[in-house]
Amino acid sequence: FSMIVWGTGELFTKRVVGKIGVYRSLLLIHIFSISFLLGIIMLTRGTIDLPSNPLVFIAALLNISGHIFYYRAIKHGTLSVASPIGHSYGLILIVLAVVITREVLTGLQIVSSVIIVIGIILISTKMSDLKKLKIIRGKCAVNSLIAMICWGLSMYLIAIITELLNFILIVLWFKVIALLFLLFIKLIKGNPLTNITKYTKKFWFTIKKGYKTPYWEVWLFAFLSAIFSAFAFLSYAYSASIGKVSIIGPITSASPVITLILARIFYKEKLESNQKIAVVLILLGIFALGF
Repeated sequence: FSMIVWGTGELFTKRVVGKIGVYRSLLLIHIFSISFLLGIIMLTRGTIDLPSNPLVFIAALLNISGHIFYYRAIKHGTLSVASPIGHSYGLILIVLAVVITREVLTGLQIVSSVIIVIGIILISTKMSDLKKLKIIRGKCAVNSLIAMICWGLSMYLIAIITELLNFILIVLWFKVIALLFLLFIKLIKGNPLTNITKYTKKFWFTIKKGYKTPYWEVWLFAFLSAIFSAFAFLSYAYSASIGKVSIIGPITSASPVITLILARIFYKEKLESNQKIAVVLILLGIFALGF
């Protein structure tokens, strides 16, 4: 479920980023996500406990850092290089789960996980771009690799944290810590007081534009992205609390297949031959993991 929701939400996120940029998009999406999660807690009459375990903060910072490095990778290179590297964090999860948590996988499950990762690399890759070997080198590849490591470590820590804290609260604090971290990054650059005024005015101006056509799309797609992101995290956190991370991780990281299929349906984007093969590989891998 988290794979489907994350893959769908990626389409909305791209629309928001295209309108108001990465930083403001992340701010707006996290504000909506926090509001949505607070609403869920109020409806379920839950309580909000402060996280006492430092792993919550570490995992949250790793996750938002992964997003920052991922967007930097796209800025310095191409999506066809950044995406397959970044979304290969399933490999990190498999290694950590087997080595540290001592999860046991059957031969078929290991092969299936590898097939899914190969599919992710193929589905996110344009062969025409990879022929230019210079693209793979430099800042794009380095930032993508850092993003992959950050996401892998973060997702693994979530599985550990679910034993200590309610999965809804985990996602809420993830979003809150990420929002504070984004604000902190901007404030430490230059004079803090000046930056508070500067970025508050810029951000509020961006929000006000959302009331007018065509900027209503900013509000709509940011809200949808926030809802899908929250549901995806909730689904993953719950799954990690009851299942094997070494199996859940590769499936979750296969979200690009959903994004690609929806882009083909709604935006009429053409699929290259390797991407068609990748869809088949990923679906076969996910099916085989059930045995």
